[in-house]
This record gives sequence, structure tokens and C-alpha cells, in this order.
Amino acid sequence: MSGQEFGAGLPSLTKSVDPSKLTLISLNARSIVNKLRDFEVEILDGFKLPPLICLTETWLNSAVPDSFLPCKSYHIFRRDRDSRPGGGVCLMVRKDLKCHAVDLAGSKDAEFLCVKVRCGYKRFAVCVGYRHDVS
Repeated sequence: MSGQEFGAGLPSLTKSVDPSKLTLISLNARSIVNKLRDFEVEILDGFKLPPLICLTETWLNSAVPDSFLPCKSYHIFRRDRDSRPGGGVCLMVRKDLKCHAVDLAGSKDAEFLCVKVRCGYKRFAVCVGYRHDVS
């Protein structure tokens, strides 16, 4: 995660977005791969492309490219678990919002991801985390 700002070259649509009215969807996916159609219909279409989406237990790994997800209107930030099946977190920020990943020191028992977002003159951080059962 380089801290590179995404959306810098896009026309700014955020002037019409009220930061106090941003929608954030948080979902424990328990494998997004086998629920892609439901995700597209219920979340992306149903909530009319919410600006921010946080997913836990994506069950994604490095073999699954971002292009596999039906999220062309989003910047996708992922922390996959490659050491064993399950886990993983994903944060999606709609492309009309400027954003960049924040470098964080991770814990071996937690998957955590944080992104700084700019909406108009407001800046804030959105974070998603998942701590798997260690038993």
C-alpha cells in the first residue's frame, strides 16, 4: 500500500455529496465469491452504489484478481488471508471520492485495513477489521 491517491484525475463529483449523509455498508460476506450476484443486486443496485462498503470474511486470496469483483465503480482495497482458507477484509470506495490506503502495522491474529477518504473539504478514515477465532 503505497499511499498513492486514487481518483485524482477523475472529474470531481464530490461537491454535490454531503459528507454527513454518506452511506457505509458493512457486511460479513462469508465468501464473497459464491455470492457475487446477490452482492451486485442487493448491495450495489439495492443501495444505488453506496459510497463506502466494508467487507469481512471475504475468503479472497491472491489468486482472485480485483477484476473478478463486479465493482467497476469502486477503488478496491484488500487484505487477503493467503496462509489458510477464510478470513480477509475488503474496503471499497466509490470512484468519485478521492482516497488512499494507510500503511498499518498488522497483527498476526487480525486482518485490518484503513483508507483515508476526502469528500469535499472533509477528510476522514474508514477502517475494517476482522479477528479470527484463534482456538
